[in-house]
Amino acid sequence: MVQRVLSIRNKLTILFLAFLQLILLGFLANYFQLNAFAKRALERTFDIPQNIFDQIFEEYRQFESEKVMLLENDIEDLEEAIYLKDLKIESLENQKSFISPSPRLSIASKVYVSGFRHSDYECCGKHRIFIKSQNFKENETFSVSQGSFAIGKSRIQVFDEFEIALLSDSEEFLSIKNAKGFFCIAKGSGLPKKIICENESKSDFFEIGDTFFTSGFDGVYPEGLIVGSLEEITTLKEVNFKQKLVIQLFFDPYKSMNKEVLIHE
Repeated sequence: MVQRVLSIRNKLTILFLAFLQLILLGFLANYFQLNAFAKRALERTFDIPQNIFDQIFEEYRQFESEKVMLLENDIEDLEEAIYLKDLKIESLENQKSFISPSPRLSIASKVYVSGFRHSDYECCGKHRIFIKSQNFKENETFSVSQGSFAIGKSRIQVFDEFEIALLSDSEEFLSIKNAKGFFCIAKGSGLPKKIICENESKSDFFEIGDTFFTSGFDGVYPEGLIVGSLEEITTLKEVNFKQKLVIQLFFDPYKSMNKEVLIHE
């Protein structure tokens, strides 16, 4: 087989073409690399406004959150003020026909409701709230009110709290009266905000809407605390026409959390 020998000219031509091809490949590589750099530069250029926008949006969101928090605090303060004003108005309205002596208060001037058993209150006869007080011993019994409104009396001490049985508790009794001179011993019904009083004396010195107050005869509650309003009168024909009076209590435990209460020795 005859081997072809390239001339020097052909060798130079091939070398020149190879060199051109190398340059072209390098140019193309640099071209695409420059495009990648340009693309990344554009991306970063567009990222700058986006980052600024995100930062502004985050600052605005924090500002709005702070405004909402301040508004919520203002609303809570207003609700608290309205609640206390409503209590005062209701107290004055119910005391128009009955002037009571000032109840004797303990030295614990500021005590707050710290707990409330919601589940037992709705389903069962055990109606209890909790207050924190450092000025009483475990075996002492005292009554509690919210302003002029009777709440209940102490039961036991649980750690740093006292358990308070509400007037509606099925185990509670208290002596009450209205402004017309009718007295009775009321018992907790076990139902939310209701107590029951039975009239066996045939006295009719009461009517729907009458306000009842503590009489002070039980030795636990001071005289003149507001208890509730007469809501229903039922005649029990099977029990010698004895009457059952249902009294709607004014104190609402659902609105009592963290509210100030008074202790009466």
